[in-house]
Amino acid sequence: MKIVELQQDTPEWLAWRLKHITASNAAAIIGWDKYRTAYQVWCEMTLRSKGFAGNAYTDAGKAMEPKARACYEVEHDFAEMKPACIEHPVHGQIGASLDGLRMPDYKVILECKYPSEESHNLAKSGEVPKHYIPQCQHQLMCAPETEELHYWSFRDEKGVKVVVRPDPIFQAHMLSAELAFWDLVKSDTPPPLTEKDVKVVENKEIVELCSAIELGKDSMPKAELDAMKAMAIKLAGHPKMKCGNVQISTVLRQGKFSFHKLTIGNAG
Repeated sequence: MKIVELQQDTPEWLAWRLKHITASNAAAIIGWDKYRTAYQVWCEMTLRSKGFAGNAYTDAGKAMEPKARACYEVEHDFAEMKPACIEHPVHGQIGASLDGLRMPDYKVILECKYPSEESHNLAKSGEVPKHYIPQCQHQLMCAPETEELHYWSFRDEKGVKVVVRPDPIFQAHMLSAELAFWDLVKSDTPPPLTEKDVKVVENKEIVELCSAIELGKDSMPKAELDAMKAMAIKLAGHPKMKCGNVQISTVLRQGKFSFHKLTIGNAG
């Protein structure tokens, strides 16, 4: 484990994250994330799109993290859990931002969550929600000196701890997937797209077509506009595409026919 001297939530930290496969990306890379895909992570790391800006739930989690960590420390005899940024001892492009690393022995990692009631109830039964398992194992993989991770589910001013220990078989699978993904980032090669993905397209023909769509969307005949949208989808080779301010998605209506929904502006 290599500790990197960075303060989390700073511009320097954000720049560091873009150059590393982090724990928050692990689930998407192996297909376990409920909301993000490997392609979306690839777009973020290759600067084709902005990263997830957060929502009410993640904002609440960030706001509650200091309180959750303090509660954990009190309930564990005032153990000092210091936030830390670390890198894998062999593969430096793989890193993690820890909510807490026990000082001074580095034997325990703390992962704080301010989850939904459903996820919190899982913690009460001794389970980590499936979509958080890759994140936990990624952190443990980056810090082989640690013995365990404490998944701390904090809700209603109370915490529930689930002990997570290293799973070498799972980590080997995840490491292989992450290294393969890193090769795609470095070679600027997109991973396979899923039905959730919106393909970011940049070739000249589609750029010109989408510019014409944006300029003429309010004035051209509907049939002409529909034909141009269909052509953009065909050229993109994927049912959902984005080019600049233009996003076009193929929508199936009642299983009978499809049309191409057009969004102009902040299209994701």
